[in-house]
Amino acid sequence: ANLEALLQPPMGFQRGQVLGLVDLATTCQYTKEQTRQQDVQKVVASEVVGQWATPVRKAWWLKSPLRAQGRPGVWTLRLPRSLVPDDALPLLGTALTPREISPQPTASGVEDVQDLPDMMVFDLDGVCWRPEMYQTAGGPPYQRISEGVVLNSANEEIRLFPAVRRVWALLHSLRSQGVRVAVASSSRRHKALPLLETMEVAPGITMKDVIDRRLFEMYYRRGEYKRPHLETLLAKSGVAPNKVLFVDDSAKNIQSVRPLGVCAVHLPEGLTEAAWSHSLEMYRAHQNVT
Repeated sequence: ANLEALLQPPMGFQRGQVLGLVDLATTCQYTKEQTRQQDVQKVVASEVVGQWATPVRKAWWLKSPLRAQGRPGVWTLRLPRSLVPDDALPLLGTALTPREISPQPTASGVEDVQDLPDMMVFDLDGVCWRPEMYQTAGGPPYQRISEGVVLNSANEEIRLFPAVRRVWALLHSLRSQGVRVAVASSSRRHKALPLLETMEVAPGITMKDVIDRRLFEMYYRRGEYKRPHLETLLAKSGVAPNKVLFVDDSAKNIQSVRPLGVCAVHLPEGLTEAAWSHSLEMYRAHQNVT
């Protein structure tokens, strides 16, 4: 067993999250002599070996942490398959095809268009780029210095999150198939709009080019969070709420829109490949219950 590895979680893993999987054997009764044996003490799920103990066969970290509220006693949780390490999948009685287990999809995308929402709604600050606009001293004009990185007027770097260029380029390529991209943001408009015009997701294609220009809501409503943004986007687009996927780094923004019937996914670490896979898993699950 590898229990010692569990004492040092990877960077970005913290309390208040589901961090890993543990394969447990049958709980059984040990004699006093057995509890003194080092090989027994190394495999049981207890700091102090008692008369009854549960051996641990193996342990894994998830590909990325999953936020969840703990409860007393034993409880169940729906774990997205995309977060499960590949070698742990047989434990769950499921297997992935080679295409599904690819950790970094190609630029052409491996997502099935049927699994994508009719309208994809993005928050910007903290989901698509960092730092957030209110955290920067400078603004436009922006200077592009590398893929996904620009400098503002105060010489501060603004970076896209790892999956933004691939995902946004993919969504741009699917416009003819009915996939629409919208924005629900409370960013600083005078900084964010020129940034959207500068950041490229593919050669000659900016983030602004990807967004449906009718589906752009950027303002701050104290105490209302993102509900008015999504209400307006639903009204303008005519898309059914259950066909909408909204991602935001603020839990309060997410909670504010769920009563509307949209699939809203909290991305506290921004749009990474793991976060994108998790979001699509949540959207697919949402289709099964609506």
